[in-house]
Amino acid sequence: MNNTKTKYTQLDAGHTIINVCCEDGRHGLTVTAYINGLSVKSPALKLARVVRVFIDTVLAACDFPKDGYSDSHMTRLSDELECYIDGAIKLDELNN
Repeated sequence: MNNTKTKYTQLDAGHTIINVCCEDGRHGLTVTAYINGLSVKSPALKLARVVRVFIDTVLAACDFPKDGYSDSHMTRLSDELECYIDGAIKLDELNN
């Protein structure tokens, strides 16, 4: 993704707002998620296991509400992150 400005996408995780951005790095496309002052960065996104570990790490850093819907929040957020990463990869392939 050839962005001159880093663009953040916000995802809602119940009590936590996650800022996600995508940028070119030395090793290709890198996605970074900022959660509660922490950052989780992941290159090599074309490997499914790397994407899964990235998503699981982001989910573990979130503060999900104890309202009986935590599993729903986690599933929705996992799906949104997966779609974001898939879209970033497709956009990167179109630009290159």
